Amino acid sequence: MATEEDKKHKIDTWAKLFKATTWEEIKMITSTNPSMNSTAEKIFATNSDFMIAERCRIREDNIIHERRMKEALVEKDNKIEESHLLGIVTFIYYICLILLQILIKID
Repeated sequence: MATEEDKKHKIDTWAKLFKATTWEEIKMITSTNPSMNSTAEKIFATNSDFMIAERCRIREDNIIHERRMKEALVEKDNKIEESHLLGIVTFIYYICLILLQILIKID
């Protein structure tokens, strides 16, 4: 609780200012005190800059993650295609062996 001395020096008002959670609350608390209003605007600008920077960082992280996921998918697709091609080559190899055995038996 604020003492009379705290109220005299507006410490209770400053405490309310720093406890405020919305911009509307801050504007209401600072509406009668230009010094507090200036402080509130600086706090808002600082927080806004931080929030913008944080959004940019998150967006950049998401872009990097998406690029890595695409690269991983391409790599998996390539491995699947290689596997299919290996299967086809193996199949052709065994067909050739069978045909060779048939040709040897005919001669």
